[in-house]
Amino acid sequence: MSDGNGALPEGWAWIPLGDIGTVGSSRRVHKKDWRKTGVPFYRAREVVKLSKSGFVDNDLFISEELFDSLASSGQVPKAGDILITGVGTIGVPYEVKEGDRFYCKDASVLFFKNDFGLVPTYLYQVFQSPYWISTIHDNSAGSTVKTLTIKQATTTEIPLPPLAEQRRIVSKIESLQERSSRARRALSEVGPLLEQFRQSVLRAAFSGRLTADWRAAHRDVEPATELLARIRTERRHRWEQSELARYEAKGKQPPKNWQDKYQEPEAVDESELPVLPDLWCWASFEEVASIDSNLVSPADYPNHPHIAPDNIEKETGRLLEYRTIAEDGVTSNKNHFFPGQIVYSKIRPYLSKVIVADFEGLCSADMYPISTPLELQYLFRYMLSNFFLDAVQEEAGNRVVLPKVNQNQLYDVAVPIAPMSEQTEIARRINLSAESYADIVDAVAESESSLTQLDQSILAKAFRGELVPQDPRDEPASELLARIRTTRAATAANASPRRRKRGAK
Repeated sequence: MSDGNGALPEGWAWIPLGDIGTVGSSRRVHKKDWRKTGVPFYRAREVVKLSKSGFVDNDLFISEELFDSLASSGQVPKAGDILITGVGTIGVPYEVKEGDRFYCKDASVLFFKNDFGLVPTYLYQVFQSPYWISTIHDNSAGSTVKTLTIKQATTTEIPLPPLAEQRRIVSKIESLQERSSRARRALSEVGPLLEQFRQSVLRAAFSGRLTADWRAAHRDVEPATELLARIRTERRHRWEQSELARYEAKGKQPPKNWQDKYQEPEAVDESELPVLPDLWCWASFEEVASIDSNLVSPADYPNHPHIAPDNIEKETGRLLEYRTIAEDGVTSNKNHFFPGQIVYSKIRPYLSKVIVADFEGLCSADMYPISTPLELQYLFRYMLSNFFLDAVQEEAGNRVVLPKVNQNQLYDVAVPIAPMSEQTEIARRINLSAESYADIVDAVAESESSLTQLDQSILAKAFRGELVPQDPRDEPASELLARIRTTRAATAANASPRRRKRGAK
């Protein structure tokens, strides 16, 4: 049904919207009339929210007196009228209910005045149909911001069945949509359960319970304390090599006792930390990871991937779509990261945005490239756990405006260290569960998409006359339209003398 000329069942008719009611908009409310309390008035974006959830947490109001004045002049939509968004996300409808008390800001919201007794919910469903959405988008103005004008809405044709069939269609649609709503509610419960499952796996992993059976079968492994001692030795060696290179670059000999300047990371205070399994130990993040900030000019890397916090899905470690430095028009310096590093967002740490990079790129200065001698996936998964999140938030404090964890705070976070071979096994088991988690998430998303397609298919069938049977005893839409035309003509005739009288003065 691509246009208003499609074949319809007997008794139906294609009719311009303006022939069965009046499309209008509210009088603009100027800032001088805005209030902090009173009767709310909505812009297009609030109507979109109202349509989706039935509730808007609004912060714009007009006085009761102004609202009553507008209502008395017919500017306020009444029960049975339909609001239609006119800018941005255009064509989104809301059926005005009995008891609704609000005003629409301006022509960003159109309203259809249902003056001739059509079934309002039928009209509301028409405005949700694929036909209506595609038609108004094809005919709307604007390339960047779409606009639906009163004229465009008035002249758009809709399929009009007999009144009795309108009611049958609404009843059937509501019955079918209730089923899909129940399915959606069931699917909405899957997400929180999955998150509980994901965190339970991580809790088991970093408390040692996940690999208790593995430890029982692998008793002869290097303790984590020996691994940590070796990491500390290698850390000091890297520092010494760096210091010698620095003196050499200056053409100087290092002073006597220069090695004494090395600062060993402070040992972790274990007094309030959980007890770990045998052969495990606690370490500070600074001991087992390094933050490799490496700011570079984006002009030198135009074709490199550009990763910002928004390119990482919260809590899951999933990388979302991203673009290159040139495509994003980046001008400020960014951190250069490499394959095999962890990239972690230091802003809003409660979102747990962290990935393992398998490519070279540049990331926001609000992100840390991190290297580690531990099993990479082990530390990565730990950084996705609530253990790590709680520790980071405790270190970072309660900064309200823009929560952020700095380098020293991150370095102070305690990390449970398993023997290296057990780290590999832990990472393997977590990754297996993460794959199952991702498969379920994808399946839920696919099911939700299928439900949306089903809802759209129901509406498409409804407005082709295929959803409910026709009844030859129904009064045809042509008679309803004739009655509307008669009523309109009488109203116009009654109004004419008054207009002439005003003009004679």
